[in-house]
Amino acid sequence: MDRGNSSVFNQPIVQQDWAISVKPALLPIVASFFLLFISAVTLPCKSRAAIYFRLSLLPLQLMLAYDICVNKNYSLGSAFRDSAFPAFAFMILYRSLDFSIVNLWDAEPAFHWIVPDHDPSSAVSELTVESPNDKPIIVRWRKVPHPPLFSFDRMIWALDNLTLSRPGTPFLFPWKVRALEWSQRALESPDTKFGVPEWPLLPAIIQQLVHLGCHFYIRHQDIKPGQQIWDLPLFVQCTLSFALGGAVAFSNALEEAIFFPLILKFKVLPRTALVSHSKRAITSAGIGELWGKRWHHAWRRSFTRLTRIIPGSSYLVVGYFSAFWMRYVLYIRFFQIVFVSQDAHFY
Repeated sequence: MDRGNSSVFNQPIVQQDWAISVKPALLPIVASFFLLFISAVTLPCKSRAAIYFRLSLLPLQLMLAYDICVNKNYSLGSAFRDSAFPAFAFMILYRSLDFSIVNLWDAEPAFHWIVPDHDPSSAVSELTVESPNDKPIIVRWRKVPHPPLFSFDRMIWALDNLTLSRPGTPFLFPWKVRALEWSQRALESPDTKFGVPEWPLLPAIIQQLVHLGCHFYIRHQDIKPGQQIWDLPLFVQCTLSFALGGAVAFSNALEEAIFFPLILKFKVLPRTALVSHSKRAITSAGIGELWGKRWHHAWRRSFTRLTRIIPGSSYLVVGYFSAFWMRYVLYIRFFQIVFVSQDAHFY
């Protein structure tokens, strides 16, 4: 793989001409997903045999997650696209620890499905319309028993446990309107804006222009190879930091503003299946509100649940640092893929 120097961070950076090599990754990805699926299917079982069975699968799941995360033979042809591998690996890590260890502290070993407390046949249509005062219709949800072990519904329930990290209903079989029990508070809250994009169309277009401007500014900086960011004028350091942050923060609003209304218009998904990527992060009052409420919508539940394995995480401050540390471990692997030396290893 050809490697050059980053003109921004003075770090060896992987060039975007990697050979695509997905086939070697298929076996560990399929195997890890299958093991997680088996663990999820057995979650409602309270017996010691089921608990020991899930614990016995944990070492295999962790080894597969590590291999997917660090194996340099797996590539999608670009350093930035290759960040999908550690993202998937961390999903395996979080789910495997959740299914094997974290749920031992739950009152119930598995969350139940909840369904709308009315005729399910009309659920999709009722959940995709708005009331006259432009507020989503609030539907009450009720808990239902776990499906039988070898039933098709149990398979769907297991897939929901694997794939759902955000409040709301899943994309899989959307006409079977259901959610997991931990989503009930958000589903019944009038403050949760299901089906509403982060920004309306015009502000989303402006935000996208700012996003493209950030990329343009970064690419056209007159920074010589080997020059460090600290050698630049203070004003350039500040604007460059803003541009790097803007390239990340201003990246999803336009897609949501375009596709959310179309999906709802053609009734492809119910309103409760659509949640914005973030909650207007640039309007956060402070760093606590940014990280706690407006950012990492899809990963937040995994971060907060896994803090329970950290000693002392029942204390608020320890819990905050534990969640931050888990985010740091994920991000440091992302950065290592892009800014990496020839012989670098991830430990």
